[in-house]
Amino acid sequence: MDQKEQEKAQAKVDERNKILADLSHSIKNLISTVIDPLENLKNETVVRPQVIDNALRGANLVREIVNAMNLSFHGSIQDFRYDARHDGHRDSLNLQKMLIESLKYAIGNMYDGKYFATFQEGYFKTENVYSEAKSKWNTISQSPDLANLISFLRTYFFEIEISLDGAKDFVIGNERGSAIKLLILFQELILNAVKYSAFVQRDLRFVKIRILPDPEQISLIVENRFNLKKRAKTTGIGHVIIENFAKLLNTSPRITKDNDLYSVEITFENFWKEQ
Repeated sequence: MDQKEQEKAQAKVDERNKILADLSHSIKNLISTVIDPLENLKNETVVRPQVIDNALRGANLVREIVNAMNLSFHGSIQDFRYDARHDGHRDSLNLQKMLIESLKYAIGNMYDGKYFATFQEGYFKTENVYSEAKSKWNTISQSPDLANLISFLRTYFFEIEISLDGAKDFVIGNERGSAIKLLILFQELILNAVKYSAFVQRDLRFVKIRILPDPEQISLIVENRFNLKKRAKTTGIGHVIIENFAKLLNTSPRITKDNDLYSVEITFENFWKEQ
């Protein structure tokens, strides 16, 4: 093997090792979704089923993310078409549910001072504000009421606009991992918008989430304002997830930066068009 081939081989090894290291870091972050409810349970005089449910949901999410990362390197557009036709799977989800849960996932991470301290400092200027918002979030995060969620975000985070017309009708199964793949893709896109909004002046912050369906394709657009002068260190795992899942959807993210406005759009096949 000549030097050029050795360099190529080493580059592949380095890339693989970085992905594995980033994935390990991401999984450590997610473990808190299991540990935190269990820590709370220790302080309960009466065992509440909701706390146990939260811990189980977190454990399942960690498992599914590991599976999804593995699946993101193997799979095809045919998997999404299959799962869209077989939406009776017990883990089926509709796009509206995915996007709302992804938004909640992103907001929940902002309370994690260990891994998201930089962004947390942008949102919560005092300990009192943090405690007040966290206390209310424990209730809001469990509520299915979108209006309450929007009101909460406008009070503590940013102006929010969500347009999910028809998204509830797009249900996809998970027999071949399609539901969890889309969910994680949406989580990463929205998490980025929520994170970097923290660096923007309070009265200028906004996040806009839109689903635009037509008979042939569906577009998800996430927009936010960001601070051109502010950067934060990241592991890069989110970028890997977005790129990998976009490839499986036979698409790629379309990113637009216009001064302090950031927009990312994912357009993929309407898998439900024959239905």
